[in-house]
Amino acid sequence: MTFRYKQRKSNRWRACRVEGQEFMRRFLQHVLPKGLHKVRYFGLWHSSKRECAARARLLLQLDPPSNPRPAKASEEASKPEQADGPRVCPCCRAGLLRFVRELPPKWAQAP
Repeated sequence: MTFRYKQRKSNRWRACRVEGQEFMRRFLQHVLPKGLHKVRYFGLWHSSKRECAARARLLLQLDPPSNPRPAKASEEASKPEQADGPRVCPCCRAGLLRFVRELPPKWAQAP
């Protein structure tokens, strides 16, 4: 089977000849299972959310505080956290976690 494609670098049309089985293998790599959606079209990747995505990129590039608070002793970190106080990061035990908001599930049931 022969198919045409446009090469990005040279911006020229090319032809590629492959066996039918190889063509189907390449084609089916782009087919998603039923019920799944392409991630790039949802959330921050949706074209209507470009401003939000740009703002998120800027926030990710901000410098962290220059003097992070020292970690508490390991015995204090293992105690249950208070609901209103700061919590220690469970991975590095050095940073503090701060509750911003709870994200509700989008659907009550799976699609």
